[in-house]
Amino acid sequence: MTEIQKLTSTTAQQIPQLVYKVFGYTYSDEVFYSPEALVQTHADGKYISYLSVDGNGDVQALLSLYLDYTPRLARVELLLSDPSLPTVVRALAVAKIVETFRKEVPSIRDTRMISGILSMETTAHSLTQRIVVQTGFVPCGLYLGFLPSGFWRSGADRQLVSPHLRTSSTLSMLWVDKARKPYRVRVPCTFAEIIKTIYDECRLPVSLDLETPDPRRGSDCELEQVVDVRWSRAVIKLVRVGSNACNALVEALSHYKRGLIEIMHFFLPITEMDISDIVETLLDRGCRFAALIPGYGPEGEDVLVLQYLNGVRHDTPKEHLYAPLSRKIFAVVQ
Repeated sequence: MTEIQKLTSTTAQQIPQLVYKVFGYTYSDEVFYSPEALVQTHADGKYISYLSVDGNGDVQALLSLYLDYTPRLARVELLLSDPSLPTVVRALAVAKIVETFRKEVPSIRDTRMISGILSMETTAHSLTQRIVVQTGFVPCGLYLGFLPSGFWRSGADRQLVSPHLRTSSTLSMLWVDKARKPYRVRVPCTFAEIIKTIYDECRLPVSLDLETPDPRRGSDCELEQVVDVRWSRAVIKLVRVGSNACNALVEALSHYKRGLIEIMHFFLPITEMDISDIVETLLDRGCRFAALIPGYGPEGEDVLVLQYLNGVRHDTPKEHLYAPLSRKIFAVVQ
């Protein structure tokens, strides 16, 4: 008899081996390789995990949420099952976890005061994408080459990806804030159609302003930059839009390009301020659309993500994209 449980000090002992079966030691969050760290972070309220446990006490599958992703968003950290189990057993275990998660969402929303839950799914797994969409998530982006080559360990996963190419990831949003008041944002005309489609699918009460006012701004901009050397990725966040934003972002792009960073993501706030000139400047340097993430900003503002691939070869077959909206995003990203 299989049952769904929250993480305990006993079941935490099994999680590092389960993660190792799928990822080896390539998974980025070291918490999942330490039972003690898992117990502590769950006790601190940073994570909440649902486990499918069989009658012998063995963990068959795991769904973990990272509750401190941003001030307004949680993130699906892990959704995986034991690759050594029969496919039918794995599927039933995941289905039970997902059903429990769906029932728990209102409680998570109210206790943590979150507006949405973000998920990232590798394009190598159409099944995972399908599960996420059927749970109510809406595709909102596509990160090309997000995962480094050789990321997958289990035999079944290795068959789905090229060992020499980076693997891409879809982004999906489950918007849970049903009380958000109507608001207005100014979006660059270049991506207005796909942005409107994502907003509509998420059922956000937003109206788009496509007018382009004078983009001149006072004060200097502020950037936050994080580099993941192991995965060769850089994240550049435009925290404050200033008069020198275009130059600062281009300098950051050039810096990481010279440093041979393979993937760069530029996070740009979507508010009532016009950023069309910033977007066009980055597009002229080779950037492309990556995602629209509602509620990502520190004050809950929406964010447009652009991506730059520095000579990256990636494996992203269109047929691996489950959702029609993911395919539309893929057409924009190409």
